[in-house]
Amino acid sequence: MATTHEFSDAEDLRTAVSNLIKAEKDVRFAHLQSNQLVLRRRSGEKPVKWLARIKLRPKDYADMFPEGTEYILEVDKDQFDSLDERQQEAVLFHELCHTHRNEKGKYKLLNHDLQEFNAVLGKYGPYLPDARRTIQTVERYLKTESNNQLNSSEDFEDLELEEIS
Repeated sequence: MATTHEFSDAEDLRTAVSNLIKAEKDVRFAHLQSNQLVLRRRSGEKPVKWLARIKLRPKDYADMFPEGTEYILEVDKDQFDSLDERQQEAVLFHELCHTHRNEKGKYKLLNHDLQEFNAVLGKYGPYLPDARRTIQTVERYLKTESNNQLNSSEDFEDLELEEIS
């Protein structure tokens, strides 16, 4: 049976990834170096539900990757290449935000959370339709008088929603 997808090197993204890491080295990516990432572009007949994803290097296949590789960052060619440069950068930043090194020195992946979402939106604004929809949902929620759980938008102060619109 023939493979319906393939991965190729995406070294053309290396400069953007390196610049993102360098710009956030003291804050967000102190644990990360560009050479710890293998960058791949996925293409194929069958569409995928993800635009980009980051994975830990599989321990069982360590010899298949360059020495020092900790993460594999993959982008879907059709979806990713259709974005403008700023959107692509925002997607790469979002994926890098999932990387983490714990106090024992072990590399990990972080799940999605509001802090990460806020960091991406604070830097790039609503860069994709999903982000715009999420902001609209939160704004509707804040405006709903029937919801008594929130007293005002001050409860969402850390999200800086006012600056995002």
